[in-house]
Amino acid sequence: LVGSQLRHRSLVGTACMPSACLRFQIHDQKLVDSSPTSQSQSKAELLSEAASNGGLYTTARTVCAQSRVLLLNDHALRLQLSRDAVRTMMWTAVDAFGRVTATASGATDFLASSPNETAVAKQVELQITCAVWHSESTHIAGVFVQPLPPLPPAPRKIHCVPVPTNCGRDDARLKDAAWVRKRESIVVHEKDVCETAMLDEHGGVTEGVSSNIAFLRRSDGAIVTAPDSLVLSGTIRRVLLEVCAEENVPVVFECPNPAKNPDTYVGCFVLSTSRLALTIDELVIHVMDKNMPPVSVLYDVHERSANGSGLSASALSQLVEKGITNRSDRLLPP
Repeated sequence: LVGSQLRHRSLVGTACMPSACLRFQIHDQKLVDSSPTSQSQSKAELLSEAASNGGLYTTARTVCAQSRVLLLNDHALRLQLSRDAVRTMMWTAVDAFGRVTATASGATDFLASSPNETAVAKQVELQITCAVWHSESTHIAGVFVQPLPPLPPAPRKIHCVPVPTNCGRDDARLKDAAWVRKRESIVVHEKDVCETAMLDEHGGVTEGVSSNIAFLRRSDGAIVTAPDSLVLSGTIRRVLLEVCAEENVPVVFECPNPAKNPDTYVGCFVLSTSRLALTIDELVIHVMDKNMPPVSVLYDVHERSANGSGLSASALSQLVEKGITNRSDRLLPP
């Protein structure tokens, strides 16, 4: 790969940072050619092409200074590809990102030496978006790599909105690219809003447009999150559930309804690859009746559950962050 062939672009809300977008051909769940072509697509353009062709996608992240990928096997299963194929695609794209980083002006703050002299930006972890679709007579895989977006500063707010009938998932097990288009109509675009969550017909919270959502119940310290039959169970949601099992934290699979009784919960989390278990300070709940004003619910992320004997939202978030390393796989060259 030649660094100058890869396009670097200005990422929203950041300084000029490089990205890399590569395309592979696949056959029978394996790469036909591990020498991909470089593309000048944005992440949005890649997902749009996948959606137009009925494709699947997944978004992974690196950990441990870009040396590992969190739950690599889960991402391979989502794409319905072999583990080795996904590992090769990710490693090649990360290596390409390192090359373009080394040549991109304005990126010197992110450079660090690397054993393969690609000067990969070791100070930041990477977000890796993989999409797979069928085009004409072959299957295509596209991989987009960029620095992991920074966490939104506190106080953090999410809006909960009723879901239009055309925005539900056709199959909760699949992360289909077409759903990216469906959800665009309900996203709340405000500066201080870090996620838009969806409400079912009863006012229960199902999932975020780019995340899973979980609540910490006040009475017994249980985690309450929507059942697998309704939402795509993301990788960070899985880590949270495993941490709960290790810490003897009960889990309830139902759609939380914070508008019905705001005091039921002591905390709320946005669960996603880039944000891990992000604690939320405020919910703004838009009820079904449009004549009624939104309901605002505030949380203290340090308040302990179970009458003071359980974990706080902040403590549980930290346990999830600590648990990602031993749930990751080495990102090795093919």
